[in-house]
Amino acid sequence: MESVAMALALCPLMLNQLDNYVQGLQTVKSFRTRRYREHLEQYAAMLGGQHAILVNTMGRALGDAVSPGDLRNLLFSPGDITQKNPWLEDAMRGRLGCDYEVFAATMGQASRILEELASKLNWKSSDPTALPWNDPSVMVREARKVKHMCSKSIYNDLFQSLGRANNVLRTLVDQSVEYQNTRRTRWSERSLSKHRAARAVADSIHKALTRSKSWGCSCRDKHHIRFTLDPKVDASSTTDNLMFRIVITTEGFAGSTPMSFNWQEIEVEPSCDQLKPGPNYQLSDMCSMLWGLEMGDGQRKAMGYLSDEAYCHNLYLTKKAAGSLPSQTLEEAIMSSPSLPWNAPTVNRPVLGRRTRLHLAVKLAYSVLHFHGSWLRPRWSTRDIRFPDQTPEFQQPFLTWSIRDWRDESIRRSPSSVIRSETLFPLGLALIELSLCHAISALRIPEDESPDHEVTALKTAHRSLDHVYVESGARYGDVVQRCLFWSHSRDTGLDTEESQAAVFQYIVLPLFDGMRDFDCPQ
Repeated sequence: MESVAMALALCPLMLNQLDNYVQGLQTVKSFRTRRYREHLEQYAAMLGGQHAILVNTMGRALGDAVSPGDLRNLLFSPGDITQKNPWLEDAMRGRLGCDYEVFAATMGQASRILEELASKLNWKSSDPTALPWNDPSVMVREARKVKHMCSKSIYNDLFQSLGRANNVLRTLVDQSVEYQNTRRTRWSERSLSKHRAARAVADSIHKALTRSKSWGCSCRDKHHIRFTLDPKVDASSTTDNLMFRIVITTEGFAGSTPMSFNWQEIEVEPSCDQLKPGPNYQLSDMCSMLWGLEMGDGQRKAMGYLSDEAYCHNLYLTKKAAGSLPSQTLEEAIMSSPSLPWNAPTVNRPVLGRRTRLHLAVKLAYSVLHFHGSWLRPRWSTRDIRFPDQTPEFQQPFLTWSIRDWRDESIRRSPSSVIRSETLFPLGLALIELSLCHAISALRIPEDESPDHEVTALKTAHRSLDHVYVESGARYGDVVQRCLFWSHSRDTGLDTEESQAAVFQYIVLPLFDGMRDFDCPQ
């Protein structure tokens, strides 16, 4: 019995020694050149994989705030890059919020472990395929064999620590991205509700000014309205904070008496509250009010109000003047601008630079969301968008309407069989023209010609898409493609909340993000 007990007691010791013997034998075998190389290749693969995970995690955390070159520098010298680029720390704090300190500390730890492993293994991240197993010096090679084989446990511990640090970083970034997406969704929902309100108000103003009985004068058909496509709408505004600017012009004479003033600038402030303080006079004769109201320089005089079932629109006269108001169309501006921005035009005219074109693209997209079906006619083009000649950098784009135009709108053309969205197709053509600084007609080739004008335009636009991607980038090009071949909502108009949300998400927001990134790349 004592012998059996002794044997049982010695079994664990014998098994442990046997395991040590096997590990020792494997270590001795590892000194062979082929096995040694396999070990180094395994280490290189593991190290390269952890390095790639760290780079991708950092890239996801920073987005477009840092270039790939700066990102790699940041991993191996985190202090230097933030000192050279002070805005980088702000970008990281903005992305990660209160998690920034933990993220920065963990990133520093992962970077130090990665650097230590790379140093021990003589591994260069710039060339992960270069392994030190075939060092030309035999003595150095053999010494490294002994060093690497005896440091396996150290390497394994370092790899485990690096893996844990990378897991923490990935978790923090995933949570940050999810939080940012949630915030963006909430912002989009609030912003979209304001844009829907602006659309409803703009439609009400359009009906009040062009279809109401407030134009009872004999010169009604000589009045024209310039409607500025720049309402002040943001996520924090309310309907009562909206303001629209119009200019009313009158051509020729009224009867035999020449008019004292040719045009008037008016601000329209809508309100949902019929009892809100404002002008207490309901306009019934716009023409008499326009010509009879006297005002001095810098004054803002209340004219009266127009109302319907939902809104009360208060009108304020801000300027009266005589003379013409010269303007140019967006198509004329595009055709007169050089296709290459460094080729300055010979005439003294403003140039449609890249920044200006991006801002105009965003304004046009917002205009479709706000004004399509009211101020923005069906099948509009860049010939309908106008700018005052005196305005620098193509600010204050406007549309021109005659008081009689609403009667002409009752004559509708049949919908096209090739256009997926009658609402967005004109915007797609305009975005192509802004991107390439050429009118669609100038981009046309004989192969595009068709008896159907819209088929011709679609062929030209489709063929130009590749050039748009090259000139304006993937995000802009994707928006153009969606406008030409819309498939994101069942309703191709903007009469439902579903279609409005789809246009806002897939058309307006990508263009807005592109403009924001161009203006503030950090």
